[in-house]
Amino acid sequence: MRENYSIQAENLMNSIYEDYIHSIKIFHEIRITLNLLKKIKFKVKDRYRRLEDFSDIKIDKKTEQINILIYKQEYINVLKEQIKVINLDFQAEGQFLHIKKPRYTYNQLMELVEELEKYRNMVITKCSKAKLEPILRSRHGVENQFIESSTAQKTSKNCDAIFKKYEKMVNQVTEKKIGEVLGKDFFQKYKKETLNTAFE
Repeated sequence: MRENYSIQAENLMNSIYEDYIHSIKIFHEIRITLNLLKKIKFKVKDRYRRLEDFSDIKIDKKTEQINILIYKQEYINVLKEQIKVINLDFQAEGQFLHIKKPRYTYNQLMELVEELEKYRNMVITKCSKAKLEPILRSRHGVENQFIESSTAQKTSKNCDAIFKKYEKMVNQVTEKKIGEVLGKDFFQKYKKETLNTAFE
């Protein structure tokens, strides 16, 4: 008898994978600078405010810089001083500040990679849950005598195969993205470190 339960697993995992491909586009090295800028706080009228409370922050991937539009002129000088403290190069143009992308260290880039790896693990966990749902449904079907146990076994086998396929695809697209973030030399270093950790 043909089983149809695993179709649900395929559809769910495909949707999770497509979302993942789209969402990892935000993992660009300029995010390191963006995260530094978002941590900036300073006092305005006895209240601590964040940079994003009074500005519009945009990443320009083509020029590889961050453009900040400051809403109020009086905050520009205060912000300039804060940016100097975190050692970022910038150019002021009216109410705009253009932050240049610095050369990132391996450790800085690895923070972004670790963030991506955590996200990857979360996505694989989602796929694992998507695998279990139809398996449990087929087992209930056997208990309630709707289907034969051989159909439930086929469901379990097919769902395992679907999970392995999507797990591999998620890992492949993650590795490619890590390569883009780290660049050729740092990526080789990362692969050696990952290999050494696996054998410890």
